[in-house]
Order: sequence, then structure tokens, then C-alpha cells
Amino acid sequence: MINLIPPEGLRVVKMEYFLRVGATFCFLFGFTILLITVALIPTYVLVDAQIKTIENSTAEYQKQNETLTTLDQEVRTTMLVVNKLKGGNNTITSSQVISTIYQSAPSGIVFKSFLVEQDDAGMVSVQARGVAPTREVLVKLKTTLESAELFEEAVIPIGDLARDTNLPFVITISLAKETV
Repeated sequence: MINLIPPEGLRVVKMEYFLRVGATFCFLFGFTILLITVALIPTYVLVDAQIKTIENSTAEYQKQNETLTTLDQEVRTTMLVVNKLKGGNNTITSSQVISTIYQSAPSGIVFKSFLVEQDDAGMVSVQARGVAPTREVLVKLKTTLESAELFEEAVIPIGDLARDTNLPFVITISLAKETV
């Protein structure tokens, strides 16, 4: 029968055959893709629900973490207060420190101001400003303060020792660690 079809008709028949095979293949391929897509819809829904659940639980954990951080800070603050209260009257006040500095000062020293530096544990250092009549009196003040058991170190900048008389000075006095 193939031999009876003219070559022009044979080409048209082959073209229609390949067109029908191609259309059938495309239809089957599209139908398979459609079936797979429909079959995966429950998986997409499940994954979306799991993602939303994880996001919600993450938000809850962040809120709990913030709450715990706040509570931790409050506990630390309370522990500092309790430790200070436990210490009783062992801490030294700034008026006691300033009084000791006044008592240690040789005659002629005039104090103008005091600056007390503190941290969480208590006083760390005191900065005293004033005028000394001579360089020797200022050095004597430094030596006297360093020999007192309340203080650890007294520092006078070199520039404050430049003049011979009426020396304006700034002395930084570090408190001994045992007294803080």
C-alpha cells in the first residue's frame, strides 16, 4: 500500500503521523506534569504549615529569651545590692576619704575641689584640685597620702611641679583595694 501512494502524498502522510505522535507525546507529558503537580500540592501545603509553625515558635523563643535576659539583668542587679548589703559598713564613704586627705595635708595646702570616681564596686579614685605654697609642700602631701593605708597611690602631673611657689595642682589618689 505504501508503494501505491505517490511520493507527495507519502510525505504528507508521514508529516501527519509525526504531528499526531508529537501531539500525543505532548499531551501525555503535560498530563503527567499535571498529575505530579496535583500530587505535590499536599506536600507544599504541609511544608508551608511547618514553616509557619517554626516562625511562630521562633518568635515565642525570642520573646522568652528577651524575658530571660531582663530577668538575668534584674538578678545581677539584685545580687549587687545584696552583696553591698552583706558587706555591711565595710565600705568607705567619700566624706571619710576627703576627711583623710584634709588631715594628711601639710599646712599651707588649700583644696578647691574634689572629684570622686566610682564603679559598680565602689570608689576607685579621688581627684583633688588646689594650690600648694611650695613644691616641697606638694611633694610632702604626695608622700603623706601614699603612706596612708587608705590610699594606694598619689599621682601629680610633672607640669604641676613647674613653678616654685603658689603651685596650682591636680592630684589623683587611688584607693587601696582592701578599702573599696
